[in-house]
Amino acid sequence: VVRSLPKLRPKGSKAFKMPTRCPVCESPVTREKDGVAHRCGNKECFPIQREKIIHATGRSGFDIEGLGDKIIEQLLQEGLIEDPADLWSLTVGDLLPLEGFAQKSAENLVTEIQSTKEIPLARFLVALSIPQVGTITAQDIAKEFRTLKAVINLTASQAALVPGVGEIVAEEISSFFALPQTKQLLKKYQQAGIKVKNARSGGKLFFYSFLFTESLSDMFCGD
Repeated sequence: VVRSLPKLRPKGSKAFKMPTRCPVCESPVTREKDGVAHRCGNKECFPIQREKIIHATGRSGFDIEGLGDKIIEQLLQEGLIEDPADLWSLTVGDLLPLEGFAQKSAENLVTEIQSTKEIPLARFLVALSIPQVGTITAQDIAKEFRTLKAVINLTASQAALVPGVGEIVAEEISSFFALPQTKQLLKKYQQAGIKVKNARSGGKLFFYSFLFTESLSDMFCGD
């Protein structure tokens, strides 16, 4: 953006003012420290909870197939779940009253959810929605500290030693695991039977998968 062009604005245009209250829950809107984003200050606000669950169950997290955004919203609205950890407590009977579910589809989704109880450490860290921690940062942290217990007990200074993790992100990680609600969520995951697999050491390609579309005879030469 080089400059604004006020002469091209439609007649009657009014200057935009950032809302001071969330349009959903009426909680105060706050601006990120040292940032530009404005967010609802209520961490339990419905859209925030919905997006956290969508994020946790996506491909970078638990990767639960068949659990779309609409279903997650239904589950929240019906009070069947409050956070991602509640998903593993769902039964076929819970799903049958929901729009779009029949016996077979309900059974399939419950089976799919139960099949995701084991998750690599890096993907679990992504699923937790730690502020400032994306897929690459989660992989770097997992590779460096190996176990969930070690990550939970990280100090900001320890986290900052990981290449690519600055002081701000390190502080976010340390603060996140100190929160009572984070401790409660981790406890619920444990009670649900979620097993976080320790990370193993490896090279730069360790976290990646490759699909070869040619036959072996086409790819290699020699006897």
